[in-house]
Amino acid sequence: MTFELSHTDHGSSARAGTLTTAHGVIHTPIFMPVGTAGSVKAVHQRELENDINAEIILGNTYHLYLRPGLELVAEAVDLPARARAAELVVTGVGSFDFSSGSGSVPYGVATLAAVAIRPCVAVAGRVLVGSREMRALGVESAYAVDELVGADRASADPAGSLAELAERVARTWSR
Repeated sequence: MTFELSHTDHGSSARAGTLTTAHGVIHTPIFMPVGTAGSVKAVHQRELENDINAEIILGNTYHLYLRPGLELVAEAVDLPARARAAELVVTGVGSFDFSSGSGSVPYGVATLAAVAIRPCVAVAGRVLVGSREMRALGVESAYAVDELVGADRASADPAGSLAELAERVARTWSR
């Protein structure tokens, strides 16, 4: 991702530029519609594409914290029964850190594993907590893709990196 500054207004310090990502180019300053619960409210898709010409939409996921997302999915796939039938419960998160506590998916999955009396491990892009904090969250161990293969390779080959990490977890926890 790169940002190229094209103009600065010296009277107000306002700036204009171009943000280039792997997914496209975004010209700044920009009007950025916000999508909550899967859609931009009160705006038709045609308006987003043709009238507003939104180059980017901010995906607000705070609602996922407020609504019982894990409980809904756990019930839909009968996760408690699956946890009881498993030898090991694996959860995943982009960054396993202090925000992975109460209310997060890893914490919820670890709680279900504990009720089922099964060990729970976390697979993450990066792990930023120690073993004491992990165990306090109900997670026996956490594995970081970045530590196993390096951040560059993980970004270049995410599927291969996750497969390699899955093999490592399986070797470590197989009986």
